[in-house]
Amino acid sequence: MNAPVSLEQPQVVKLTARDFLLLDDAGAFAAYGKTELIDGVIRAVNAQHRPYGYAKNELAYRLRRALEELGSDLFVWTEASVEAAIDSVPEPDIMLAPPDKRPGVVPATAAALVVEVSASTQRLDLGPKARIYARAGIPEY
Repeated sequence: MNAPVSLEQPQVVKLTARDFLLLDDAGAFAAYGKTELIDGVIRAVNAQHRPYGYAKNELAYRLRRALEELGSDLFVWTEASVEAAIDSVPEPDIMLAPPDKRPGVVPATAAALVVEVSASTQRLDLGPKARIYARAGIPEY
């Protein structure tokens, strides 16, 4: 028998990646703009201000040019979700992975590199997200 749920104390309900993606596909988070799932918890993504956006876009541009010069078949993904764990679907700022136009998020096994550009999220990026990417076997972060 389950313990009764207290209506006086907020309860944290952790989601699986599958649940999160189903809810997202159904539009459950539309009012929040962009979201990601980190360790089972839904997080709204901060607004992108100019210094952050400039750094992210400049880095993505330079990575794309370098990959083209090398003749690499990797694609520079910006803000694409990656299914990194049973309970985590982060949205790195930049990811290098093969191009793939099929529906769904990028599987962690396809990611060669993920990059988080930190302005106000350094604690999250160097803590939980770093652990998630490492456990997922992503070679470079």
